Amino acid sequence: MTIFYTLILLLVVTPPSTAIDQDWKAVPRGSGIDYDLEKYPLEIKTDSALGSNETMRVRFDDSNEEHAGSVMILFTSTPYFYLSPSCGGTLALPPNLPSSTNKVWRITLTRISGIRLKIRCNDVEIVNILMSDSTCDSQWKTEWGRDVAKMSFLSDTASDYFRPVLRLGMRADDNRII
Repeated sequence: MTIFYTLILLLVVTPPSTAIDQDWKAVPRGSGIDYDLEKYPLEIKTDSALGSNETMRVRFDDSNEEHAGSVMILFTSTPYFYLSPSCGGTLALPPNLPSSTNKVWRITLTRISGIRLKIRCNDVEIVNILMSDSTCDSQWKTEWGRDVAKMSFLSDTASDYFRPVLRLGMRADDNRII
């Protein structure tokens, strides 16, 4: 009976979207990694101080290795982010960015009603962009409209570790990182 109540408590307390049983993996620089961003939000650990001028840069590609979007965070004294293709240019991160040097960034891509990209930092939402012709340049629909099948950390000096975020009830694929 105690085991039953423990399981019920775990199900009630566990949030619906959490990193479950996934170890952090060291970021491989430059090489492509099989990854489905729409199915598995991505978490990245950094320990870059503001003003260090380090850069977190993640490129997403489709199965034909065509560009499917990029996310860049610049650790300047005023931190900035940039999406490629451009959706608003290089924009300052909001003032609610957590002050801790150690950060966990979560990148989520959804297509429920349009293409939306969200970025959280230490569980604080800092970017939530619904892409459109009025907010992004002319290539956004072609590139962000592609199905993400790979990711790579190119010219990235800030990312240390990454992991997929599995939703409750999901299992990681045995043949791939995710």
